[in-house]
Amino acid sequence: MSDTVKVIIEIPKEIYERCKEYKLWSYDAETLEGAVAQGIPLDSVKAEIEALSNANPSYWHSGDMVEREEVLEILDNVTNAESEDK
Repeated sequence: MSDTVKVIIEIPKEIYERCKEYKLWSYDAETLEGAVAQGIPLDSVKAEIEALSNANPSYWHSGDMVEREEVLEILDNVTNAESEDK
């Protein structure tokens, strides 16, 4: 088990841009702290996808749908794509 947590958060774009430049203002820390506290752990999202696909396997195999494994792979790569942008 990893000692890290991947979290999906929502923050204002301007704070995100300042984070990327390491130029946060003091009140930004409170915004970030609140966003992290209210964030959704990525593992919870993945578990929800697993539960949905187990409850209704045919849903994931129609011609126009992305398969469960592809969705989980995309979610696994969310943080990798963000890291490559830097």
